[in-house]
Amino acid sequence: MKVVDHILSKAKIAFALINHNLELGDHNDAFLDICSSTEKDAFRTKQIFDLIPEFIGLENQLKKISSGNEKLFNIPYLNRGNKAYNCCIESYTDSKTPLLITFQEITEQASLKQKLSQKENEINILKAQLSTQNKIALSEIIGESAAIQKIKMIVPRIGKIETSRILLEGETGTGKSMLAQVIHNSSSKINKPFVEINCAAIPETLLEAELFGNIKGAFTNAVADRIGLIESANGGTLFLDEISELPLNLQAKLLSFLETRKFRQLGSNKEKMVQLRLIAATNKGLAKCVEEGTFREDLFYRLNVVLLTLPALREMENDLILLANHFIANFNMLFNKKVKNLSASATKKLLNHSWPGNVRELSNCIEQAMIFAESETLEADDFVIRKNTTIENKLDYNIPSSGIDLEKMEIEFLKSALTKSNGNKSNAAKLLGLSRDTLRYRLEKYNIS
Repeated sequence: MKVVDHILSKAKIAFALINHNLELGDHNDAFLDICSSTEKDAFRTKQIFDLIPEFIGLENQLKKISSGNEKLFNIPYLNRGNKAYNCCIESYTDSKTPLLITFQEITEQASLKQKLSQKENEINILKAQLSTQNKIALSEIIGESAAIQKIKMIVPRIGKIETSRILLEGETGTGKSMLAQVIHNSSSKINKPFVEINCAAIPETLLEAELFGNIKGAFTNAVADRIGLIESANGGTLFLDEISELPLNLQAKLLSFLETRKFRQLGSNKEKMVQLRLIAATNKGLAKCVEEGTFREDLFYRLNVVLLTLPALREMENDLILLANHFIANFNMLFNKKVKNLSASATKKLLNHSWPGNVRELSNCIEQAMIFAESETLEADDFVIRKNTTIENKLDYNIPSSGIDLEKMEIEFLKSALTKSNGNKSNAAKLLGLSRDTLRYRLEKYNIS
């Protein structure tokens, strides 16, 4: 038994037996390393919570296993020496010590995983920089509508003033990410990083570390320092897409950063400073989010220095066909096709669709048609569009033989809604079934005050 005891004491896998009172029984030397102590006998009869405070809160789980209701429980564990372990808690056959706890060190594996994650982050940053090298230019914004022409006029101006914050508002698929890159490329930061993050795509528990970075030991499996996207964007542009989805606690931290240009990595007391341009985007009206209490008012005013609203595709009928022809030209090169134009029936079908997915949906629709195209002209049957989202299926009005003036009718509807809402644009938008941004666009279009 002495030989067995000696072998067990020197084993690299730490183990400990725990009794019904959750007190420590037999254990080996490797377990002492985890508890940062060499006094083996002094540990006997001590509760496991005194030795490993991280187990506090697991009492019910431990008792379930000791009573046989559960057999196995695995958790990651990081000790005070910043060593990472895979901890396994399982039932043991001994009636006096029914719990067996083992710790297998995985510091090296966790470190490699952390380094891999860091490298993936760096690769994403390099990809973002590479996309910047493609230099998406202002000329690539397609459209002749008043709204697009206004954007084309404003972008060069705000590109030169690199300290001002910009807020982009528009429905999903209107091209907010592309516009953010155009703004970046219209400035002297064109060869600096353009770092993009979608606040809605990353779990809340990971978002803070993703944005601000972390130091070693800040949380379980944080076995190495890691820079965040804010630091990665130093000298360039940080684009926060879907900013309305940022949790309130992180909104406060972002506000502090915008006011001071300083931040702290997760788990650190050391302040860092960066210089960057911030562009935020949302598919919701942030003012409405403020009213609903889901977005901080002070942060809204910090972000809303320059507001650009991207119009929905259904509001730009003339631009729709321009965009369609642009995508046809692009996919001709990509697919080695020779499509020249749209037929009259295809044009009518595209114009009758409401395009809830906006430019992105149009691009996907054209791509699908181009894949199967066999002639030089795209026909209506080449496009797969859901019938229940077309304008013609939503409307069933009797149009008089003398015809109607749609523009005049729209103006009357707008004025009537404003009158009934006593000039309150939010209420007027609700009456018309429009977003506030869409209403604002239409009022500007017809010079209605």
